[in-house]
Amino acid sequence: MEVEQSDRILMSRVIRGDEEAFSEFYDTNFEPLHAYALTRAGGNEAIADDVVRRTFADAVQTLETWRGQAPVITWLKNISQTVPRNETPGSIDHEALREGVHDEWQEITTRRAQKRVFTSLMAAIIVALIILLFNCPGA
Repeated sequence: MEVEQSDRILMSRVIRGDEEAFSEFYDTNFEPLHAYALTRAGGNEAIADDVVRRTFADAVQTLETWRGQAPVITWLKNISQTVPRNETPGSIDHEALREGVHDEWQEITTRRAQKRVFTSLMAAIIVALIILLFNCPGA
């Protein structure tokens, strides 16, 4: 299965925290994912909505697991197959769903950025300590 370069670029931008890329990721994949979930749910709109919500929630938490071996929509469909079906979900406002997924993505992106900053600071401290150790007289 051929993966488009545009998918690779898009996912790279989403992982880095690009707002426009997130919108494109969500908007491009929502309808095909919903149609897939609706088919698997036997036409039950509420179940399909719930599966899509859970799929996007799982996807934004595991963005880095997309290895570029399949199109993004295929990756999302695979995630949706692992989502437990809630047989009696309530109806979902699609705009609220999008906002919830976006908020989750922003939180995860912020944590990733904080982790990168922390790792960079720790590396700088280690380098500084090594320099001090080797430049210290009598060491």
